[in-house]
Amino acid sequence: MKVRRQRAMVVLVWFTIVYVTILVSAQDESKRTGMDSPNVLHVSSLLVNQYREKAREMFDHSFGSYMQHAYPEDELQPISCKGRRRSESNRGDMDDVLGDYSLTLIDSLSTIAVVGNRTEFEKAVWRVVEGVKFDAHVIVSVFEVTIRILGSLLSAHILAAPADHMCLSTIPPSVFPRGVKHVEVRPGCVNDNFESPLALHNYTGELLHLAIELGYRLLPSYTESPTDIPYSRVHLHLAEPVRSRKLNCLAGAGSSILEMAVLSRLSGIPDFETAAKKTVCALWSRRSRLNLIPSMIDVETGRWKSASSGIGAGSDSFYEYLLKGYILLGDRELLSMFQDSYEAVMEYNNVNDWYLDVHADSGSVTKQTIDSLQMFWPGVQVLNGDIVRAIEAHRRYYSVWKLFSFVPENFSPFNGDHMRTGYVLRPEFVESTFHLFHATGNEEYLTVGMEVLDSIENHTRTPCGYAAINNVGERKLRLEDTMDSFFIAETVKYLYLLFDGNHFLHKLNTMFTTEGHIFPIIKALQYPIEEYSCLASIPPAATTETFEGNPEAQCLHLPICGNSTLSTSFAHLSLSKESHRPKSSPTVAAAGLEF
Repeated sequence: MKVRRQRAMVVLVWFTIVYVTILVSAQDESKRTGMDSPNVLHVSSLLVNQYREKAREMFDHSFGSYMQHAYPEDELQPISCKGRRRSESNRGDMDDVLGDYSLTLIDSLSTIAVVGNRTEFEKAVWRVVEGVKFDAHVIVSVFEVTIRILGSLLSAHILAAPADHMCLSTIPPSVFPRGVKHVEVRPGCVNDNFESPLALHNYTGELLHLAIELGYRLLPSYTESPTDIPYSRVHLHLAEPVRSRKLNCLAGAGSSILEMAVLSRLSGIPDFETAAKKTVCALWSRRSRLNLIPSMIDVETGRWKSASSGIGAGSDSFYEYLLKGYILLGDRELLSMFQDSYEAVMEYNNVNDWYLDVHADSGSVTKQTIDSLQMFWPGVQVLNGDIVRAIEAHRRYYSVWKLFSFVPENFSPFNGDHMRTGYVLRPEFVESTFHLFHATGNEEYLTVGMEVLDSIENHTRTPCGYAAINNVGERKLRLEDTMDSFFIAETVKYLYLLFDGNHFLHKLNTMFTTEGHIFPIIKALQYPIEEYSCLASIPPAATTETFEGNPEAQCLHLPICGNSTLSTSFAHLSLSKESHRPKSSPTVAAAGLEF
């Protein structure tokens, strides 16, 4: 009996040691990732399905309200229940995406395909084909029109086209805008039998025809620039760049390679991809010796107008498109650029998994705030295979969301201040949440998505849609009478796909553009019509200039592109990363931010 008791005691001790070891390991993993172990949390399929239907209802309410109260205007005003058009714009450069071409309808096409059904998708396609015109006397943002409209037309074309109509064999002369005299059309892509489950039997490429017309209206902003870096604005009717707008930001100038290359490869017209690739190369050749790229440039002189380099407002999608351009298009030069950029960002911008703006030449910190747009970064890290760092970055951003229930446009993680308190229903945080869930299978990301959906539903819903918030962080929230088109195009789409584990898109190799539009990764898009190689061998130093006023406001990707007040106040300092690493403070500790 004594021997048996001793043996039992040994077994009990052994099991205790094993149990404690597993428990400690799980706690260490939870602490490292910021999430509980996926084996601990089990989100019921019933709950996930309920949130999928909540996301579907969010789409029905937002898009249905737009069609009922605003169509054919560009955007919905969700409080006054009416449409917004260019002549009624009141947000300055932010409204340079409006052009009286039913922006929200176009930008929503791929979301209708994802959330809706074939019948609703077909209705929307023919509404666009029959009702949208781009021959308008209006000045628009080249970047925003490219990602919101051109990208959506191309994505919807691929989703709608039967296999034998995805790649064009002929282009009717009526497609080309007046003034386009000679067009070199080469044999375009050869479809490898790809056909979307939503293909429309009576569709023969009409959206692609619209995309070609729009592409030629945007193209002069590239081809008439002396540096190959596009002007930021173009007159649609005249198809002429607005030369008085000489400043462009890195994201605004360099984030068109996906849309322009796909347009070229589907149509057989090399001009679009060549122009976009030349731009990427022109910007890359002006990087600093640290492989950092400033955020604002004079497109006529090619000289940088801001020394600050970061991954947020004014810069974000440039890095995103280097990696996605390689994955979708097979362009290895873009991959090489991304790898060098990624190493530089992780070396200089990364401060304890917060990403700060730094001086492109020295790597010293220039701004101690983050903005909501940089929350796309964990999603890019997932695509790059850097899952551990993606988890850490997302954990930081999630702590901001937990603090406010939303993400303010601009925020300092070091003193708890939120510099710009608006929340315009942006998608970047939920986009990264979506990518991390599918990369890790960790169900905690589902609960994060549920929190996001509930916050939007409980605090921004109006009888006619969903409204932006003016004062994140205050007890009584004030809503603004705006619902930007990217809310439906991106935020709603990512939420729906997060909760729909059986969606057909999960079974395909797909790439999401920076506006959330869908491009399949297929052989038909892997071969350029015309090769353009430009990789620089020796990186020159970035040339910076003192500027007056606020050149960052020229960029449309955000309400503002960077914080001019903070940039100016830090411009004369040389701050080391070590001296500005996050320090604990009562404000931040009480807020629950992670360091």
